[in-house]
Amino acid sequence: MRASYVVSVLVWTFVTQSTLAQNSQPLLNQTITSNLILDKELIKELEESFILKNLGSLPGFKLRYKKLFKNEILICDEEKFVRTSNKMAQRLKQMGYLQATVSHQTTPCKKGADVEYHVELGPRWIVGNVEYVSLDSGVPIEEVESLSQIIPGTPLDIKILESERERVSEYFQHRGFATINEGFIHVELDTSRASCVSDVVLSVRGQNIEGESSFKPHNKITIGKVEYDQSQMSKQMSADVLNYLNLLEAGRIYDPYEFESTYRRLSTVSAINSVQLIKTFTEDRVDVNVALKSATRYNLSFGLDMTRADTRFGPLTNLKLKNRNLSGKGDVLTWTGTASYSSTQLFSDNELNLIPNTGEFGLQLSHRSIGFPLISESKLPKSTYAHSEFILSGAIESRPEYNRAFANLLYRIDWIENPEKNSKIIIDPIRLSYVNIESGTEFQNWLNVNADPLLNYRFTDYMNLGSSISWSQSSLSKLLCTVEWAGMLGSLIGPAIGFDAGPNGGVELNEVPLIKYLRFEGWWSKLIQLPNENDELGFRVRGGSAWVGKGTEVL
Repeated sequence: MRASYVVSVLVWTFVTQSTLAQNSQPLLNQTITSNLILDKELIKELEESFILKNLGSLPGFKLRYKKLFKNEILICDEEKFVRTSNKMAQRLKQMGYLQATVSHQTTPCKKGADVEYHVELGPRWIVGNVEYVSLDSGVPIEEVESLSQIIPGTPLDIKILESERERVSEYFQHRGFATINEGFIHVELDTSRASCVSDVVLSVRGQNIEGESSFKPHNKITIGKVEYDQSQMSKQMSADVLNYLNLLEAGRIYDPYEFESTYRRLSTVSAINSVQLIKTFTEDRVDVNVALKSATRYNLSFGLDMTRADTRFGPLTNLKLKNRNLSGKGDVLTWTGTASYSSTQLFSDNELNLIPNTGEFGLQLSHRSIGFPLISESKLPKSTYAHSEFILSGAIESRPEYNRAFANLLYRIDWIENPEKNSKIIIDPIRLSYVNIESGTEFQNWLNVNADPLLNYRFTDYMNLGSSISWSQSSLSKLLCTVEWAGMLGSLIGPAIGFDAGPNGGVELNEVPLIKYLRFEGWWSKLIQLPNENDELGFRVRGGSAWVGKGTEVL
């Protein structure tokens, strides 16, 4: 087994000026002081209110950094300092310091300006009694109280009260109250009962009806009829496929998440150009008409690229014909033809030949469909969002040193394993490859002289019959794990289907060896938000290992 390691290092270099006088922008230093000791979390919260960010003690470095990322270069602006003071005072009041005031003082200095924000905190108010009131809302107010995040005795924070309005609205929407939103939820503070104590009243009201003095309660709505309008589809979609993609079912309670998911799932179908979910509300139900508009069923495209690499230069063309709705199930059939004629550097010669010497022609057929073969879509859980794909490809390449022909067959199925974590399982039951190489005499002699096993295997006929399974998730970070194996099945069933035993313990078909290996691979990537909201730090960790079996010397 051969292991290899690759380490990539990205170095950013900044050129700074030695003196501030060479930069036209002043150095800005803002500090926060108070009559009381402020904890670090509060200071950090207040510093987020800075409209102009501190330039720091290395102005040349900072300025170059800002210019590199095309960010606004900070300047001294008195009007922005006033706005910052007001913003800090407003945030303190939101955090329960209802009597807080913030003033600032600007002191010009040799390098630029120092700005001091002085905070007079005052006492922090706490939450007193909490009362929940239903004004003909129709919603069970006891559920609001039992799940409330407003806790008596805790510091008053307006952000928590605002998030409570949003949470209550979303909670009841997902339980069928389609007409409710944040506008029907009101939070009132009463500071008159006791010093530094604020009582909270959260009320949920019903709907205003024109001409009536009372409120109309919100009703729990269920889904009624779900119909499809395919009058604008050039070829209609199968009802089984549409029902599989559609999460809206008659009799279920109204849930906006299911409407959003249905729209997204239908929009990803290549045969569909646009989706409209037309809702008709009655007293206690909503009928849905799913209007579909067809995309262009047939698509023919031609591409011409100029390939330019260290060892190859020349044009690459491709012709693609696509049928976006082959059988009325949203399945896509694609024919792709590729051709190139380029100048290629020979392996046995260091000189780059600019005269075209390599031609390649290839064909690929792919068919991607919704669901699994031989299984009705009605029997599949809708959350799986399953697909299957069949790919058959082949190509012929003619070079001065050798001629190569290969064929590949891939069959793949994938489905969503956990919708909440957006995790997916991908299984390739069949991965079949066959490569035939005819080397010229001089090139074969050059390979023999080099005697490199890896290089020799690269230019040897081989066959690969294997499978793989992968698991990925992309909720908070991206993670992928893959296990791939080949040759094991051929060794088991080879004698029954005409395979021969190789001289080194492997398996051959017409003297073409079947490669055998087991491979593990995984990678993890994540983005981290930097203090400057416009910048992110991204990294990826990747690793794996592989083992070869009998009859396969190198991989």
